[in-house]
Amino acid sequence: MKISEALTKLDAYVSEAVDTDEALSWLDRIEGIIYEEIILTHTDGFPKPPQCSEGDRELICVEPYSDLYVFYMAMQRDMQMRDSVSYANNAQAFAA
Repeated sequence: MKISEALTKLDAYVSEAVDTDEALSWLDRIEGIIYEEIILTHTDGFPKPPQCSEGDRELICVEPYSDLYVFYMAMQRDMQMRDSVSYANNAQAFAA
C-alpha cells in the first residue's frame, strides 16, 4: 500500500476528515514501530524507510497486512475524539 492509498482509505473509513499532517505523523509512528520492533529483530541491512509524506512511497507492510495502517490511524483518531467504543473496535481489527 502506498502512503496516498492509506490516506484515501482512512478518509473513506472514518466519518470526519482527518488532518493530513497528523495522519502522516501516525504513519511515521507505526512505520517506526514496525521497523524497530519487527524488522531489526529479524534482519540486518534493511534500510530504514524515509519519513512519510504525501506521495507514492510504498509502506513497509504489504497485502494482506496493509490495512493495519488504516486501523492504526483510525485508533489514533478515536483516541483524540475520546470514542472508546470505536477505539476498541479498531484496536481489535488492528490486532487481528
